[in-house]
Amino acid sequence: MSIKKFVLVMAILVALTGCQLVNITPAGPSPKDLAATMVAQTEAAMPAASNTPVPVPTATDTPNPPTITPTSAPTLTPTPAGPVVISDDFSSDAGRFKCDLCVIKDGVLHMGPWPASDSVKAYYAICTDCPIVTDYKMTVDATFAEGASDRGFGLLLRENDGTFIDLEIATWQVYGVWHFDATKGNSWSAWDKSYTPGGWVMGGLKAGRQTNHIEVSMKSTESGSTLYINMNNRAKRTIELPSGKGQVGLIIGMHSLGVTFDNFTFEEIRP
Repeated sequence: MSIKKFVLVMAILVALTGCQLVNITPAGPSPKDLAATMVAQTEAAMPAASNTPVPVPTATDTPNPPTITPTSAPTLTPTPAGPVVISDDFSSDAGRFKCDLCVIKDGVLHMGPWPASDSVKAYYAICTDCPIVTDYKMTVDATFAEGASDRGFGLLLRENDGTFIDLEIATWQVYGVWHFDATKGNSWSAWDKSYTPGGWVMGGLKAGRQTNHIEVSMKSTESGSTLYINMNNRAKRTIELPSGKGQVGLIIGMHSLGVTFDNFTFEEIRP
């Protein structure tokens, strides 16, 4: 092909291609125009700017949590124990009275008899759960059981380290209140020194092996202690004693005497 023909062919091809491009590209705004239109529409949709400043949120402090006041534990005040009250019918052994020859049998407490001795000391059994007291009431039923009948037996009214005051009755329908001082000795030769006899008196007692109901109460006064005695609810007597306190219980005045006790009661008296 000659150069003229080649140039002519190429010209025709270029003309044809230009016509196709014009036909393919759709009519409409250019991309630049479209972008300008979108920006204008967006600005028109936004609200007008306000000159009022937008307040900045103020941080609010979280209030302090409530202060918890610890609840103090309640102060426990112990309830004072009431006066001691004891009642023993010896139907069983409560371990209340203990001595070498103390035995509970057949519903009574047997004491003695202790073997013969040259001592004038008494034999007693302390009430182990009775407190050391100044004022109190005490009762017992006492019966001569065996041995020498000229000896006394009854209630231990006050005892401290072997020194004591007691109330003794005898089968001869007499009774006495005695004070024994352990520091003076307990031999027969010291009898008048060891014991301060209150004297035997008669009143309201039953003779021999009959049971006698003994009732006493000890109450403090300004000058000492007053002992109130009631025998079988038939004879009463009042005796003034030195003030003091001690243990209480049951007593047999001397050796070679056996006695039974029953229906023991004790009641502490408080001011």
